[in-house]
Amino acid sequence: MPLISGATVRRFRPALLAGAFYAAVVAAFYAPELFSNRVLLPTDNLGAFAPWREQAAELGISRPNNALISDAVLQNVAWHRFVQESWGRGEPPLWNPSILGGQAFLAAAQNQALYPLTLALLFLPTTQWYEWFIPIHLFLAMLFTHLFARALGASRPGSVLAGISFGLCGFLVVSTMWPQMIAAAIWLPLLLWAIERLFQASQGGAPRHLVRPVCILALATGLQFLAGHPEISFYNLAAAALYGLIRAAQVALRARRPLAASATVLMAGGAVLLGAALAAAQLLPFKDAGGNNFRTGQVTYDDVRSYALPKEDALAFLIPNFFGHPTHHEVFDLTTRSWRSAAANGDPRRTTEWGRKNYVEGTAYVGIVALILAALGLATSRSPQTWALALVAGVSLLLAFGTPLLAPLYFLVPGYDQLHTPFRWVFPYGLAVAALAGIGLTNLSARPKPIRLAAVIVLGGGAVTVLVLLFAAVNPGPFVSFAATGLLTVPQSFGVILGADIGTTLVVVLLSIKKMAEYSLGMIVVGFLWQCIIREEKLKFVKQDHRDKGNK
Repeated sequence: MPLISGATVRRFRPALLAGAFYAAVVAAFYAPELFSNRVLLPTDNLGAFAPWREQAAELGISRPNNALISDAVLQNVAWHRFVQESWGRGEPPLWNPSILGGQAFLAAAQNQALYPLTLALLFLPTTQWYEWFIPIHLFLAMLFTHLFARALGASRPGSVLAGISFGLCGFLVVSTMWPQMIAAAIWLPLLLWAIERLFQASQGGAPRHLVRPVCILALATGLQFLAGHPEISFYNLAAAALYGLIRAAQVALRARRPLAASATVLMAGGAVLLGAALAAAQLLPFKDAGGNNFRTGQVTYDDVRSYALPKEDALAFLIPNFFGHPTHHEVFDLTTRSWRSAAANGDPRRTTEWGRKNYVEGTAYVGIVALILAALGLATSRSPQTWALALVAGVSLLLAFGTPLLAPLYFLVPGYDQLHTPFRWVFPYGLAVAALAGIGLTNLSARPKPIRLAAVIVLGGGAVTVLVLLFAAVNPGPFVSFAATGLLTVPQSFGVILGADIGTTLVVVLLSIKKMAEYSLGMIVVGFLWQCIIREEKLKFVKQDHRDKGNK
């Protein structure tokens, strides 16, 4: 008798296929590090610091490729090595004697000393640990988002799109050099999955159906606390609480089941407390250390708001490199048709970045395809979960951009005044957009006729944009003149808002054109996808119509 029945295999086959697909995507994304002698660490950044600076020229290092991610080699690697050596001696890493007169280590909570996935890979050398730890977590981000999208009613293709959109969203990709950050963030979709399953099971399901989501909610809560980034853990729980309260209100008011809604909220709260108890060995020392933090009382409410995303960064939600990129040290000059240094013509910058927020702090890009399909999901769905996600996305954006909505958090939540990063609220927004995109793709096949016109418009718009860009490459003169007379007035008019000189107009235009090409290609892909699905649905309707006529 086989250990696994055929029915079980058929039941889990779609999930296994999705998991295999996600593993292939992650492996392809990190192939240069996983299958070669390259490492997933910015080792070239050491050349900018003593004592390595003296040997930089010998090693062929002229400048760091990305100066924004030096924390990985200056801080995180040292933390990981200390954890590895301490546990190797059979000692918990409680105290680090190597810094001044010594300091508390475990209580700092950012070193992942108790995180199970960190411990499971400790046998690997440090460089290989990074090469496996980061891809595994992006894989889990895709898998958990897939499960959440399925719980929302998304189709399998829609759930795959949601998984890819969140797993490779801008926030997670630019945060890979902070392993504790992505290790905490990837648990949010599983938290939301457990909460959604709780509400579904509470509306007429058997009591035994509540056990699994409660256990998974508790486990995910504990693991995201141990992952090593208390700030992201707070954002996780805040976003999950917001989603849960919105769903509770929907169940109480729309389904007229206030008792079921209240009981579900209590169960979810109990599961979160159980998860916190599982992570008590990390949370209790952190609580003591947090009360003695040098940041306590150092910043005002206005200071915290000043760290939020500036309004103009909304452009980067559509064109991620609009404000430049820290690894772009050259630009292509359309007038001379040649590459030149970003520091040419007296420009003091060594990269193409020119925005108020650096690339790591300002990246919130989820994808043009995901954004279009998320808008479609909102327009075509009337499910309560869709509107709960929309509210989560909206509130996250308001907090990320430093609106007065930050005030209750600053004045009422203990320790929030120590946080200087309201811009990180973009990652719950990213998850919400990814899930809505999955719902949008699912609804494409259900409503082909109203979408046909939109598909034609998107496809045509992308094609026209590509043609314009091709003309600009062949004959740049009119576009350069337009940039000099028109586009330059836009950043100049912002003046105080930008808070910095724009630099050369041509650089801005080139960066915009480069990303507009990707934008237009994304539009073409979406339009083509819509047309294919519509054509397939029309064939289904025709076949069904013939069958119906044949049965009469």
